[in-house]
Amino acid sequence: MTNDELVKLTYATRLPIHAIEKPYQMISSFPGTYKKSNIEFNSAPEPERIRDLRGQEHKYSLNSHGFQVIEHHSDIADWSDKQAIENQYLPQVQQLFTSHLDEVDEVKIFNWRKRKNRMYKDEGIQEVDLEDGSHYVLPAAFVHIDHSPAAVLQLVQFHMGERAAQLLRGRVRVVNFWKPICPYPIQDAPLALCDGTSVADTDFMAADHVRRNYTGETLLLLHRPGFRWHYLSNQVEHEGYLIKIFDSLPGVQAKHCPHTSFQHRAIPSGCPARESIEVRALVFTHVRDE
Repeated sequence: MTNDELVKLTYATRLPIHAIEKPYQMISSFPGTYKKSNIEFNSAPEPERIRDLRGQEHKYSLNSHGFQVIEHHSDIADWSDKQAIENQYLPQVQQLFTSHLDEVDEVKIFNWRKRKNRMYKDEGIQEVDLEDGSHYVLPAAFVHIDHSPAAVLQLVQFHMGERAAQLLRGRVRVVNFWKPICPYPIQDAPLALCDGTSVADTDFMAADHVRRNYTGETLLLLHRPGFRWHYLSNQVEHEGYLIKIFDSLPGVQAKHCPHTSFQHRAIPSGCPARESIEVRALVFTHVRDE
């Protein structure tokens, strides 16, 4: 039995100001008074069906849909242990990318982040350092893709230095690995994944993503009917998602996967907060010179 959901997801809206001012979000805190964003987010006018992947996981892959469900058992006992995550978990995830993706020559993990659906002050936290992946952030509640194609070019140049030009001659992918880190099935704020073949380039609005030390660019999905949404009901700790953010390979069916958290129509009373971790990586396939 599947547990499909009918939900009004949240999308960005194109505003008149965007004709003269690029959409932006200030992610880090800066001194002084300023407007943190010029973007407006709104619920879709009608509920959209989010189809349950349970029992059908094998039908979806990174190349065909932009996402893939995989099994991964981690031996991390304490997810608050930053050193254990960096020294034990990240090498495991690097090997996971090599094992589950096709034609992988090189993997560069460039970012990781924990998320928890609980207000910071409820946890006794006064300020979150977004430069530190061990400081959790709230689930993203609007449909987005983490990096635009222009931002991926910037990422390669920033992280790969003098090797960037050569690596950019081959296939470049950005792939996330997302999994729960709570010892109970996720019922609060699960992650919804959009079939990458159901979106077009014209469905997106690019927005600057401004942090203290780095300005990137995200893609925000604008609502229209016809997007195909999926999620895995009662997802547990060893069930993870590979999520494609970018793929330079011409002709690949799914170039990327928009995604967002959402809330069920009915959440059980006393349902514990969702906790998760995501790891972002550049994945390179080297050019084969003749």
